[in-house]
Amino acid sequence: RFQSRLQTEFHVEEGILEAAVPNLILQPLVENAIKHGIAKQPGRGRVEITCRREDKCLLLRVWNTAGEDAPKAADVSDGVGLSNIRERLDVIYGSRGYRFSRGRGDGGYEVAIRLPLTFVEEDSTAAMTLTTLATAAEEEETPVRANPPRAAGQGR
Repeated sequence: RFQSRLQTEFHVEEGILEAAVPNLILQPLVENAIKHGIAKQPGRGRVEITCRREDKCLLLRVWNTAGEDAPKAADVSDGVGLSNIRERLDVIYGSRGYRFSRGRGDGGYEVAIRLPLTFVEEDSTAAMTLTTLATAAEEEETPVRANPPRAAGQGR
């Protein structure tokens, strides 16, 4: 639908592709970027997905160009998608902690999540890695892909 108007960029730090990422964390962020950012602009827009190490954390950032009607800092509220993400992160990380921020930045709108950095070998409950996301994006020319199949007995 937005093929001629949408440019995507991935900034993934080398060595971070096997970081454990909870399922369906990036997908709603990218959907929001397109729905509330790109779709409301008359011309071309850009969505950037950044994944990098920050100290002992994994930074996941989705940024999009924002039109004039993009939310101002005081207008920003968690819709259903962002609320669901925050609730899931509360359940998954609880006392281990995470940080979630959103708002205007760098001439657009961004949502950033900082998670404790773990790798698949260390955290077998994470079914999706950044490698899965990057591979899906290359194969299907889409920013992210939904849940991969889970192994038998693997929880949410």
